[in-house]
This record gives sequence, C-alpha cells and structure tokens, in this order.
Amino acid sequence: MKAAYIQINYWQLAIATLLIIINITLSIILRLGLERSLAIASVRMVVQLVLIGYILEWIFTLSNPFIILAVAVIMASTAGQAGVSRVSRSFKGMYWHSLISVLSTSFVITGFIVTGIFQIEPWYSPQYFIPLLGMSMGNALNGMSLGLDKFLQDLVIQPTFRTLSFIKGFLRTIFSISRVKKDSH
Repeated sequence: MKAAYIQINYWQLAIATLLIIINITLSIILRLGLERSLAIASVRMVVQLVLIGYILEWIFTLSNPFIILAVAVIMASTAGQAGVSRVSRSFKGMYWHSLISVLSTSFVITGFIVTGIFQIEPWYSPQYFIPLLGMSMGNALNGMSLGLDKFLQDLVIQPTFRTLSFIKGFLRTIFSISRVKKDSH
C-alpha cells in the first residue's frame, strides 16, 4: 500500500514565494536592512527542505527498529547541541544534561503517543514515530533552552537580588519565631 501524502502544487509554491518577496519588499521600503539576510535565509530554507525531504524519504522506507532508534538518537544529539547553543551562558556537563533531558522527555512522550493514544503497529513505524519524536523534541528543546537560559542569567546577573531575597526570608523566619515565642508566654 502506497502511503498518501499532501502534494503542493505550483500555485501554493508561488504564494509562499510571494510572502517572502513581500517581506523583502517591506524591508526595503521601511529601510530595515533585512533584505539580504531574508534572501539568504529563504535560500537556506529551500535547500534544507529539499535535503530533509530526501532524508525522510529514505527513513520512511526503513523497517528495522534499531536503525530507526539510531536515527532518533542522532536527532536527540542534534537537538541537545542546538539547545546548548541557544543558551548565552554555560556550565560543565551542560551538553550531557540537555541531551538526557531531551532524550528522556521526548522518548517518553512519543512512546506514550505512539503506543497509548494512536496505538500504531508496529510502534516504530518511521512515518509516524520520527515526525512525532521531532515535534516532542522541538517542544522539549524550546522549554529546556528557555528555562536554562533564564536560570543561568538570573544566577549571574542578579546575585544581589538572590542574596536580598534570602536575607528577607531569613529575617521573616526569625521574626515569626520570636513572635510565636512572645504569643505563647
């Protein structure tokens, strides 16, 4: 049985290209200076989509769960690296922490979706497993990189605020204890 897919016709491609041209034109009119980077990004996008199309065509023909899981681990490694590169600060072992975070959350969520919700047989069917895993990894990657960046930024930029918050909490505890002692007498 041949898998059904959505075909994009030339008019739909023309509309997508028109939207990019509108953005470049607005950049020129508003003197934003973004036209060169928009054009380069558009060309990169087309090349990446063509390449990923060929790669996915190959992946979707696979039927060995070990090869599919190896592809998934490669995806997770790339996602872990992307998550680390989005963070402005770093610490020792950050890549491994992010890799474990992306791997664990995305595999658990994807496994639940594939086996529990969609009940796909076999569970490793690449035309379902790989896209769902990619979406889960994207969500895990965004959450991890945003949370990690904010946490590290707060640790470095706001040490005084952290210290004052600790002192405030400590003083509140001391005053509460002394008040309880006074009230009990």
